[in-house]
Amino acid sequence: MSSLINDELAVEILRNYRNILLKRSDKYLLQDFPNSEDKKQEWITYRQILRDLTKNQTPTLSTDGVIENIVWPLDPNGNSGPDSLLPNPE
Repeated sequence: MSSLINDELAVEILRNYRNILLKRSDKYLLQDFPNSEDKKQEWITYRQILRDLTKNQTPTLSTDGVIENIVWPLDPNGNSGPDSLLPNPE
């Protein structure tokens, strides 16, 4: 695969992960979700950082096809990036 195709694929994967994280954090901004105003503002800030990832980051793909070179923001619950999408082992 050419470098350009890898770069485009890396951005597409980043965008997909970002969109999932945005969708999963929608509930924290609902008017009836039990959050303080400070916590709500933290979610707003986190979501803006997610939206800006495609402008501020330059993702690459490893030889295994794993997205690299991304600094994921921590959400207000302390989770970060695609790993936060995995179920918690309990």
